[in-house]
Amino acid sequence: MSEKNVFRIEARARQANLRENRVARDARRYLGIPLYGAEEIQVFWLRGGTREQSLAWAQEVLSDPILQSVATAAGEMNLERENERAPSFAVEVRFRPGVTDNIGKSAAEAIRIHSPGLAGEVEVFSGKLVVFYGEVTREQVELLGTELLGNPLIEEIRVITREQLFSGERFQNLTVPEVVLGESPAV
Repeated sequence: MSEKNVFRIEARARQANLRENRVARDARRYLGIPLYGAEEIQVFWLRGGTREQSLAWAQEVLSDPILQSVATAAGEMNLERENERAPSFAVEVRFRPGVTDNIGKSAAEAIRIHSPGLAGEVEVFSGKLVVFYGEVTREQVELLGTELLGNPLIEEIRVITREQLFSGERFQNLTVPEVVLGESPAV
């Protein structure tokens, strides 16, 4: 399948206590980073299907419509919470190519059960987007990414600036983590 069939889905809690988020508490307690708050958003990358199918799967399979709101394109999710500070950075974490993604495999199986005619045509990859609220530096966010959010040996950890977060660039030029082999060794 080609990369043009990759869609991004974000599922976010409708209500969140940014101040009491585990990452925010641990940043203050263990790393001494004066982070006001944080919010974790589930992210899925789907390869296969159509945009309409990915939207249906986002609402019917990959999220809880009562507890979560869903975004499949830039501008669909307002990242600013009422009466809270503005987001300053975010970190995106997902498995590196070749690492087993059990959440992604389970999500793909749920989609196949939901849409039986698509057996084997849809691949799902999972990750998370953690949005930070308050005044922090890029260096502090990088430390949070490697110390609290992900394992650099098995996960890609990408820092996203406020400008990138609001530009919607995370929904463009999408790829999935896959192992690409070079030439076969000559025997």
